[in-house]
Amino acid sequence: MKTLNKRKYLYKIANKEEAIIARRFVYKRYSEVGYLEESNTKIFNDKYTKYSIYFIAIDELTKQIVGVIRLVKVSGEGLPVLNSFDVKTKISEHSMEIGNLVADPYNDIAKGLYKIALVYSLNNNIRYWYAGIDKRLLERLFDKYFILRFTCKKIANPKYYIGSVSVPIMIKIKKIMLLFL
Repeated sequence: MKTLNKRKYLYKIANKEEAIIARRFVYKRYSEVGYLEESNTKIFNDKYTKYSIYFIAIDELTKQIVGVIRLVKVSGEGLPVLNSFDVKTKISEHSMEIGNLVADPYNDIAKGLYKIALVYSLNNNIRYWYAGIDKRLLERLFDKYFILRFTCKKIANPKYYIGSVSVPIMIKIKKIMLLFL
């Protein structure tokens, strides 16, 4: 019987240079699927970039970034999802937005990225994550992981946002840990 070699990944907070490479990776994937229009910069950039912490997955064999996720700190700019939807909620200083997930589609890279972002959040007294998630994906996740119904709260009506009809949600960090135990 033939077995596949399972690849190994290093998950970490990106340093300044790695964050630039990560933002290029996000730009490349987002433009490939039509979320972004072609630009000369070829790097993902928005008004929240300077408030962002990027987490990356590096393939230990190729030393290439194969996954990215970011957390956006609360700032005078607000948070992307809260500014893009009609949300009527007061935001706590113990909140961040999780987003820009891009990962090669194998070996649970996304799960590892969420896990490192969760550890960072717990270590930094972050209690809530905000996110915009594809409506159909959220419904599938709710069906597959019933516990998610208790950890995620829809905070506004769905609308078209970054490539699909999305739902803005608030995630209670301590409750989401149940999925990783």
